[in-house]
Amino acid sequence: MGKTINLQEEIQKKLFNKIVSGIGAENNAAHDAANEYCQLMCKDPSTAIKRLPEFMERVRDLNPERYFVEAVAGGPNHNWTGPMLDIVGTVYSALDRDTRKEGLLQCMNFLNHLRSDYSQNHVELINDPWLVSDIYINQPLYWCGYEEYTDLLQKNISWNDFAKNTQHVKSEFWLSLAISRPKYSSLEIRHNYYKQFPDLMDRTKDGIAAIINFGAEYYYKKENISMQESIDKELSGYDTLLHNDILKKIDEKKWIRLDE
Repeated sequence: MGKTINLQEEIQKKLFNKIVSGIGAENNAAHDAANEYCQLMCKDPSTAIKRLPEFMERVRDLNPERYFVEAVAGGPNHNWTGPMLDIVGTVYSALDRDTRKEGLLQCMNFLNHLRSDYSQNHVELINDPWLVSDIYINQPLYWCGYEEYTDLLQKNISWNDFAKNTQHVKSEFWLSLAISRPKYSSLEIRHNYYKQFPDLMDRTKDGIAAIINFGAEYYYKKENISMQESIDKELSGYDTLLHNDILKKIDEKKWIRLDE
């Protein structure tokens, strides 16, 4: 199953408190479903991944007028279904490649049956950089953007002000991506953020590597621009302190492309 981690500790600490409790305020039944899925993911990630469609149907069925409401609205309530994808993301980087691929396939199968803007609503709730970037490089239409985080950074340039206004962050990855760009974040915030969240930033650099490489491949195929030129151009938008690590991670190719 990949590197050994204490799933019980990770899920109870990071998932239950953050993801599940957030749902509970809206709907107790959705809270219970997410709690059960957390526990299953803790005990047996492979089985939990296979049963993702079952749990998605369970929370979607909580609405007695589900088919009418989803048809009118354009998709399911992402505040109930999005956290299920986030639960997959919490263990995603710790899984072996085959199990990760199965998890990605399950997530993509769900997202591919939604309207693209509803898929974006789900992706913006996923914390894990590996899962978000793998979703993006397999379907760029699901890029949700991170304007809310660039706005936050530009309004709070000191670390103290920034720290006071991050209580309701939807995604660790999208926030980290915004911070990694000096265009939006101050040196003080970048320095403190990198220091306080080294594991998150390491996985964020993996995500950035996947996104940059994907873009470089696109421009090479469509516009005959060399891979290196495209990589250098995209890399220039990120903090120079991250460049060497991102380049190494591009060589490591940890991402998953389903068409390869």
